[in-house]
Amino acid sequence: MSYADLRKVQRINLRDEVPLSYPLAIYVEPTNKCNFKCKFCPESFEDYSELSGGFSQLTLDEWMLISAEISSLTNGNGVKTLNFYMMGEPFINKHLLAFVGDAKKKGLSEKVIVTSNGSLIKPDIHIDLIESGLDYLRISVYGATEFDQRENTQTNIPLSKVRDNLRQLIRARNAMGAKTPHIYVKMIDQLSPPKNNEFLEGFTDVADEVAIEPRMDWNSLAEGANLAGISRDELVSSSYHRNKKSTCPFPF
Repeated sequence: MSYADLRKVQRINLRDEVPLSYPLAIYVEPTNKCNFKCKFCPESFEDYSELSGGFSQLTLDEWMLISAEISSLTNGNGVKTLNFYMMGEPFINKHLLAFVGDAKKKGLSEKVIVTSNGSLIKPDIHIDLIESGLDYLRISVYGATEFDQRENTQTNIPLSKVRDNLRQLIRARNAMGAKTPHIYVKMIDQLSPPKNNEFLEGFTDVADEVAIEPRMDWNSLAEGANLAGISRDELVSSSYHRNKKSTCPFPF
């Protein structure tokens, strides 16, 4: 199923279902370190390490404790989705694919998802990645051109490297006759149709699905520090903020 179709699947009405026996989705952060310092991300803050309580990585022993807790919590049924990402770049953690493989083997969720910037998905891990059973690999691209990539990520990692990594991953997956992971590549709206089109054209042949996503902000609108790069009025009118929730969904 495409990621776009996945989003359209009818969800349960929490009003009718709460209290839940266990969460619908669980996020596990493999690491809060990132090799990008994107201008619109808190990782770019000079005091990010201090604000986040220091940089760290999940160990295999820690994952085994988490996996046992998930299994116990759900009575072995698993959750809807298990997401390996949050602030850091997941592939910095050398144990990531072991986490994914273990989660799939134990049936901890219906779908396992990893979101990455794609720079570290090199050919030497492609077979392990495919064999891990990962369902969805979401790739975030931060600029349609090499210049935008450097400016937005504040690194010298070329956009072409991300594209080549994905091209070789798809070749390996197809050669193995595998159906997963489904590769979804996304870029935040650049507010420039030519740049958005350049991104879509540049990644269509190296992904199963490509999309432009609306801008959002890590902070609430009342916190200041607008990282979205657009005015408050534009942000409020975007699809992410237009329908303001009265109940926070994160506990579920």
